[in-house]
Amino acid sequence: MEQDETVDDIALFGQATMRLLGPITLLGGLRYDWYRFSADDRLVSESEPDDSGSIRMSQASPSLGISVQ
Repeated sequence: MEQDETVDDIALFGQATMRLLGPITLLGGLRYDWYRFSADDRLVSESEPDDSGSIRMSQASPSLGISVQ
């Protein structure tokens, strides 16, 4: 293989519920992800420069809902 690619992910998730009125429940959650994508170029020469590199990204994803029983 001429290129080795790696993806790493760490995620945290939390959720809470709160009863409002009788059968109505409020739901809320939050997920936070950290990603790292990396590539190791193994085909390096004078005509093919080293294209190795990595990038890190993170994102929060909230959620909200209402449940009626």
